[in-house]
Amino acid sequence: MTVDELRSHLRRLIDTYVADQIVKVRLLSLVARHDVPAKGILAELESARSGAMNQVDAKIVKEIAFYFCRDILLNQCMPGTSSRGMMVSLPM
Repeated sequence: MTVDELRSHLRRLIDTYVADQIVKVRLLSLVARHDVPAKGILAELESARSGAMNQVDAKIVKEIAFYFCRDILLNQCMPGTSSRGMMVSLPM
């Protein structure tokens, strides 16, 4: 999954599941950042979600977590970087 695909999926998930307009605007502004904080967005999406998530969207969330949130120590949850911006090796 590319960062552009990540952004597209997150925008759609936010539009679909977040009813509170203030939260929606804030989450969409995070999606637009250069360093998309996927882990934080997913956490906030879970707490702001209005309704059950369908199976297709749940699978997309799992894929986002797999590709962008595999190391819980990463601040911004970006693949291949540490919290200090250094390259790290992620096990496959």
